[in-house]
Amino acid sequence: MRIAHTTKTLLLIAGLLPLGVFAQRSDGLRFGNFKVSPYVSLDASYDSNIRLQVDDEDDVIYRLSPGVDAQYRGTDWGLTGNAWYSYDLYQKHTELNAHRYGEELELYVESLKGWKFLLGERYNFSNQNDSLLTDGGSGVWRNRHQFDLNAMISYAFSEKLSAGLTGMYTDNWFDSNATKYQELYGWSSAQVGAEIDYALTPQTGLLLDGSYQYYKSDAEVAGESNTSDGFSLMAGFGSRLTERIKYRILGGINVYSYADETLVSPALNATVSWMMSQRWALTVASATYFQPSETDQGQSKNVWSLSGGVSYKPTDRIDMTTDLVYRREENETMADAIATEDYVTDQYSVRYRASYWFIQYASVYAAAEYTFQSNEIQDDWDRIRISLGCMLRY
Repeated sequence: MRIAHTTKTLLLIAGLLPLGVFAQRSDGLRFGNFKVSPYVSLDASYDSNIRLQVDDEDDVIYRLSPGVDAQYRGTDWGLTGNAWYSYDLYQKHTELNAHRYGEELELYVESLKGWKFLLGERYNFSNQNDSLLTDGGSGVWRNRHQFDLNAMISYAFSEKLSAGLTGMYTDNWFDSNATKYQELYGWSSAQVGAEIDYALTPQTGLLLDGSYQYYKSDAEVAGESNTSDGFSLMAGFGSRLTERIKYRILGGINVYSYADETLVSPALNATVSWMMSQRWALTVASATYFQPSETDQGQSKNVWSLSGGVSYKPTDRIDMTTDLVYRREENETMADAIATEDYVTDQYSVRYRASYWFIQYASVYAAAEYTFQSNEIQDDWDRIRISLGCMLRY
């Protein structure tokens, strides 16, 4: 379902594997069942193409990122939270200095009778949008806000049969300033979904999944509706009671209606994680979904993504991860009043990161990333980014 692949799967592949390791290295500050773990990182990066354009401009960026994790564990419920801030200082192009901040909070409740409940919210602000991999950007500088609210409730009727209901609301908007950057169009969406899991074997479950989505775009076209809706129906398989291999593989159909036009596309939602050994782990994810375009009036965007990552831990002090990401955006004009071109954007990225914990609460890390993007109506560009930094976490 869209909740899974937009808020969890891609974030995991894009770089949270090392952060999860950081969290395990410290017990934090404990007050009974409550734990808080503050952290701060400082790094320097060389970026060969800071504006993500064919005319490359390079620079060195210094980034300071403090934050704090918090957790409370009750008998059959818990609360987790995170707050963070990040500031980028450019050595040459100081007009691109940027800051970001965000927070998230999640409540979960479990019952011995088979009930599970989850409620979460998240808010992110960024005054610089510089990567398709993180938030759907195209290299245009502007202020971006996003708020997410999601809920899930599930119940196990028996050892073989369980079912769940999900809901999600997203509001994504941009600050308008025509003197600084081009017009962009935010959107909001609401989604409800249901899933049934039936055990075919002790290790394999049959999954049936359906969801309905409603969108409203800030881009208004004369004589055309700026609202849209769609649904997806999928079926597949998922793992049950396995420790080393966990997977969810579903396929089906996506239907999307916008500005009195309807698009139909294959639907895919797949995640596979494999703990090959105590040292090696593999994760693969893929997803498809529709949404209104943020850059073009009266256009829809069909997004396809495929990610794969490998983590390696040669010693207790060293962690290494490598990941590959492919993303395809098919932009199609839906409003007859707008004479814009249909076009496709493809982006490929490869990343590597290594960290070394030289003492219990401190680590140093190095990262490298190469990205290439092709677009049918714009010039292709590529970027190399190399970073060195350190992190302190208590």
